[in-house]
Amino acid sequence: MSTPRPQDVISAAYTGVNEIDVEIRHAREMLGRVRDLREQVESRIASDGNRNLLPACSQKLDDILSKLLNYLCQHCMDEEELMHFYGFNSLHPSLYAIHVEDHADITQKLAVLIGNNIDTPTVTLLEEVDAFIEDWFTEHIPSHDYVFAKTVR
Repeated sequence: MSTPRPQDVISAAYTGVNEIDVEIRHAREMLGRVRDLREQVESRIASDGNRNLLPACSQKLDDILSKLLNYLCQHCMDEEELMHFYGFNSLHPSLYAIHVEDHADITQKLAVLIGNNIDTPTVTLLEEVDAFIEDWFTEHIPSHDYVFAKTVR
């Protein structure tokens, strides 16, 4: 299997390993929620010019961020357990280490976004969360998840 093009990853995002693909589908749903909320905010700004924090949208975003962080932490733990189950950590120790390090990096990036939540306007934060999830799909999944999936199929 060749590594897919980044623009195809978000729409396709399947590795052929069911355990990973189920979690990728869940992440795609979260990206959809972020994009729906972003569209609602941008539509409201266009209609009334209000660039202040929009309380209802801000609350929805807080909920999404909390669920996203919980999901991401669980996903990383599940995927790392799966790599152990298939022996990926023993067969490819350097690839395993890089993959696990990337999990730590992306989790830290999300934690920083959440930590900046108080000081960041809703519109900006939505853009940053959208970009974060998109990067996860276009960087982490092709560079790490597909590599792992190729070894276990």
